[in-house]
Amino acid sequence: MIRSLVLLLAAAGLAPAAAAQTGGGYDLTWHSIEAGAQSPSTGGSYALVSNAGAPDATAGNAGGAYVFDGGLLPGICGSTISTYGSGCPGTGGFVPQFDMQGCASNGYDVVVEIGQGLGGSQAFLFLGFGPAAIPMGGGCTLNVFPLFPTPIGPFPLSPGGPGGGDLSLPVTIPASVDNLVATVTLQVFVSDPTAPGGGGFSNSNGVALTFG
Repeated sequence: MIRSLVLLLAAAGLAPAAAAQTGGGYDLTWHSIEAGAQSPSTGGSYALVSNAGAPDATAGNAGGAYVFDGGLLPGICGSTISTYGSGCPGTGGFVPQFDMQGCASNGYDVVVEIGQGLGGSQAFLFLGFGPAAIPMGGGCTLNVFPLFPTPIGPFPLSPGGPGGGDLSLPVTIPASVDNLVATVTLQVFVSDPTAPGGGGFSNSNGVALTFG
């Protein structure tokens, strides 16, 4: 987000000035540079496709035979969600799985998905600003450089036997996050007294949210 803003400012400073265009029933005397788009905007025999548009624009600005729609391009998101590293098994040899679905951009919703934990157990979430591989004993690693000394939680998993515990949790990304950091990393630990590693827990792979 910061890098994109710098590039936009640089381009604005280097671009020659252009006069507002009017005539023939059209008026382009105003403009703004925003952060999203919609595709396509159509009316009559015309279609407008763009990739720098406006989350504050409204759909269906109509006049005569024309309609101009503004908003985000469907399928376009300024951030990425990726998994990395590996977890360590719990009871029964099940390794907790951790992922997120959705658009991890400011103001948008993602769904936190935890699976294959010990049924009826509790999950804890470590949050950091970069990936890591810190030994935790029993062949387990902490896959994030933790931002806080203790994890966030607990989050109760669904009941069931080994590998039967899961959780689906909707979360809204705070509006200021991707203006402050480039990457956020997360990892899930599951309380598991009989995990093979002997540490009383199993853990998941890491998840990285990279903001554009």
